[in-house]
Amino acid sequence: MVDMNKLLGQFLGNIASGLAGGMAGGLASSLLTSKSGRILGKNALKLGGVAAVGALAFTAYQPYNSNQVATSAGRTNEASLTPAP
Repeated sequence: MVDMNKLLGQFLGNIASGLAGGMAGGLASSLLTSKSGRILGKNALKLGGVAAVGALAFTAYQPYNSNQVATSAGRTNEASLTPAP
């Protein structure tokens, strides 16, 4: 016997995903073709580039900072080792 709920759910799921994809494509094309959309895209691209550079800098800083903490923890204070006059 055919499960009608399952068939209906699959059919509506396919329609919903196709509709969402079509709406996203339409929105992207309207943003790319209008002047304000191109300006918005340019600004978003700049902001994304700045965020990517910041992420790279933070990723490079993490090992540097852990090495600085490890080397400073291994050092002893030489002033405390000298005897008092």
